[in-house]
Amino acid sequence: MNLASHVVNSARVYPDRTALRLGDDIVTYRTLDQRTARVAAMLRNRGVRPGDHVGLMLTDTPEFAFAYFGVLRAGGVVVPMNFLLKSSEVAYHLGDSGARLLFAWHDFADEARAGAQQAGAEAVVVDAGGFDELPASGPSASDMADRHENDTAVVLDTSGTTGEPKGSELTHGNLTHNCSIAAGRDAGACAITAERLTAVTAEIPPPRTVGSGAQAASFLAVAPTPVTVTRAACRSEVPGTLR
Repeated sequence: MNLASHVVNSARVYPDRTALRLGDDIVTYRTLDQRTARVAAMLRNRGVRPGDHVGLMLTDTPEFAFAYFGVLRAGGVVVPMNFLLKSSEVAYHLGDSGARLLFAWHDFADEARAGAQQAGAEAVVVDAGGFDELPASGPSASDMADRHENDTAVVLDTSGTTGEPKGSELTHGNLTHNCSIAAGRDAGACAITAERLTAVTAEIPPPRTVGSGAQAASFLAVAPTPVTVTRAACRSEVPGTLR
C-alpha cells in the first residue's frame, strides 16, 4: 500500500486529464506520474531508502506535488516545512525529524542551505521546471516502493505555540482510507465523483495541514482538476473561495 499509487492509477485511467493548473500552466496526470517517478529515481540515486525522511520547503507550485508524491513513491516520509523558516528553524525541523535531504524553493535557498548545513543534511534547490529535465531512464524510474498501511507517509509539525513543534505522523493507511471515503468506495461514504470535483482551489499547498493533506490525496483518487492559486488570487479572482 502506497499513497502515491493514486497518481499511477489516475494517470492510467485519465492520462490527458488536467491534474494541476497554475495560471496558464497545465500538468496532466500523465505528466504528474512521469515527474513523480523521476523524482523518486533521483532520490534513490541519492541514497534515500524506504522510511527515510525528506523535507519539503517549497511554495504552492506543481513542483510541490512532484516532490511530495515522488518522496512517497520512493518509500520516503514527507516532512512539509514552511518555506519562510529561518536557518535555525530549518535546522530544528530537519534534526527533529531526522531528514537528511531537503528540497528548498530557490527564493529561500540561503536560509535552507544554512539550516541544512547546521543539521548535517543536504539541500537541493528547486526552481520552476526544476524537475522537468530529470532523466526518465534507469531501473528505478517506474518503481513504486511497497509500504505497509501502518508505515508513516507524512510527518506534520505542530505549531509549537506552547513549546517546540512536535511531529505528528500520518500513515499510508490513514490517508488511503480518506481517499476511499472521498471517492465513495466505502459503504455509507459520501459519493464524490470526478464530474463533481472538476475544479478545486486552495490557498496553500494541499499537504500543509492534516485535513488538507487528506483532501489532496482524495482529489487524486477521483482524478479531478485541483487549481493551485496564490493567496491573493484566491481572494480576488476565485468566486466563493473560503477566506
